[in-house]
Amino acid sequence: MRMRLTVVLTVLLAVLLTAIAVALAAVDTSSGEVDFTMKLTMPTEGDQAGAAMTPSGHVWFSGNKARTEMKMPTPAGVPRAQMPGSIITIVDGDARVAYTLMPDSKTAMKMSLDDPRIEAPSQPRNPRSIMDPENYPEGTKITKLGPRTYKGGKVTAYQISWTENKEEITCLVYVDARELPLYVKTTMKDGTIEMTYSNYKFHKLDASLFKVPKGYQIMDMAKMMQGMPPPPK
Repeated sequence: MRMRLTVVLTVLLAVLLTAIAVALAAVDTSSGEVDFTMKLTMPTEGDQAGAAMTPSGHVWFSGNKARTEMKMPTPAGVPRAQMPGSIITIVDGDARVAYTLMPDSKTAMKMSLDDPRIEAPSQPRNPRSIMDPENYPEGTKITKLGPRTYKGGKVTAYQISWTENKEEITCLVYVDARELPLYVKTTMKDGTIEMTYSNYKFHKLDASLFKVPKGYQIMDMAKMMQGMPPPPK
């Protein structure tokens, strides 16, 4: 159970990347915010049923910066003390750094966006870049599937597929007439992640949203991994 919980948390941290990327892809150089809900489903392992989690949260975005706050539900059978109440991720694409904050323990993990040893959230080059193949590995395919109906409205569906670490990953994306993402379903070996976005609001944001608050203990991943070689290509 502990190993599965670790996998779930790892995938959820990766999903924060998706939330940030989608939010930044919403509008060109604008500031704003959007609500999201998520359904994470892990595959069945042996005699254990696949785990499912449904976090929800909020994303603030401004230029190359984004902040995601995600509330963490407690899966059945897992002690509440083993799960963080919420996870906050701050990405600063200008400074090429990201932070994962744990409010319950007042700790933050600092990650370089350019360190090949660390799987830190990457930053889109262009705010409208969710459909841009340059923001995905070489060989990524983006296919327009055509019009769909989603929650009573008209959307355009796309499929994005690529290979990462020898694993096939596929995203189904619904965008509205403004090219704002409303729904993203990511399918991978470790399960599926469904993201639903709603209540887009565009306005100027306070710069403090994209900084680690005072009182947090910051742990630098680069220092913790000194001496470790980069991963094989």
